[in-house]
Amino acid sequence: SGKMEAVGLTDHFIIFRYHRAADPDEEGRTVVCRRNPDAYWFDDYEEIIELDLAV
Repeated sequence: SGKMEAVGLTDHFIIFRYHRAADPDEEGRTVVCRRNPDAYWFDDYEEIIELDLAV
């Protein structure tokens, strides 16, 4: 997938942004997932809420 940055956190969601994505079309995209207190890696987040917030 590439490098991810956690850019936001709410009571229910965590927001990530792609950096140096494996797929150039994903570069700069924002991903919003439901929080998972058991997650250690991005792959541990199963429920992606939104994947196309890049400007």
